[in-house]
Amino acid sequence: MHPISIAMNTGKPIEHGNLGIFNSNTDRYLWLSITAIPLFKPEETKPYQIYSTFEDITERKLAESELKKQRDFATQIINVMGQGLTVTDADGRFEFVNPAYARMFGYETNDLIGQRPRDITIPQEHGVLEEQRELRRSGKTTTYESQLVRADGSIASVLVTGVPREIDGNPAGAITVITDLTEQKQIENELRSAKDLLEKALAREERLANTDSLTGINNRRHLFELATRKFAVASRYKQPLAALMFDIDLYKHINDEYGHDIGDQILVKVVQTVSSELRDADQFGRYGGDEFIILLPMTAAPQAYLLAERIRTKVEALRIPSATGDISVTLSIGVVEIDHDSSEETLENIFRRADEAMYEAKQGGRNRTVVFGA
Repeated sequence: MHPISIAMNTGKPIEHGNLGIFNSNTDRYLWLSITAIPLFKPEETKPYQIYSTFEDITERKLAESELKKQRDFATQIINVMGQGLTVTDADGRFEFVNPAYARMFGYETNDLIGQRPRDITIPQEHGVLEEQRELRRSGKTTTYESQLVRADGSIASVLVTGVPREIDGNPAGAITVITDLTEQKQIENELRSAKDLLEKALAREERLANTDSLTGINNRRHLFELATRKFAVASRYKQPLAALMFDIDLYKHINDEYGHDIGDQILVKVVQTVSSELRDADQFGRYGGDEFIILLPMTAAPQAYLLAERIRTKVEALRIPSATGDISVTLSIGVVEIDHDSSEETLENIFRRADEAMYEAKQGGRNRTVVFGA
């Protein structure tokens, strides 16, 4: 029980400290608020009587004790939480920052009190910061990513969630939780870079597996894969489909006379010239040696013949330099069209007929285009 002291000769009520009285019946303390009033006789300095009132404040004390526990617990959580927590006033200045926020950016907590978030935000983010602040003024909770400047000048990526405060119905700043995303962003960037490198490596491996190493066009295996799909579509929907097969006239003789390096240069020049005449939908590949195949979707034999003639004429005009002078070459080209009337039509049959037409062009004197069956 707290001691009682009385002010003499005042005649005023004296409020004493709260008293805790143990109640053995309930095994709990009963808290009382005592107000004492001294009563004096005339001309006497000592009270002859003290009038006291008692008020049971046990429930209030219990509520205060529970509230203090909750506040202490909340303060403990705020101080040990890994995320930053800030409270700003109506002017956007920090009223409170928790230790995690200060550590996150290399400051002391006292250094930040009174500053504004924009003081440690990179200039490029100021517009976003003001936009989010206006949204909170209108009563909206906002979540956004931003970039802050640490005390050492480095940049931190953060996730900011701001909840608006109100005092007497008026905007009074915000309570904000800040999560440091810097390490996460770095990991994401590293993963993204690794993914890009892996995809490029896989694409390169696929390209190497599907292309002819000398000319860069489809190799024989991949050409047949693509041609099979084109043939299936044309057969199903009865669409026109044409194929060209050509080789370089007297190519073996050129290799023997000028060497394989010149022969390879000629193959590359011919492929470049042919490719410049083709559409994206056309499939061009090396069939083997100096033989090549072009598959032309949605194309009938007459149109294919015109293309073949353009290609033949352009190749004939080529001049490939060598130690003994310029070299010119010619092509023999066979043209064939899919036969929708035949129930036994296959891709292999199309290529076989194209080969026969090309052979007929050679038999007819080379540097010619022959349409199968024309």
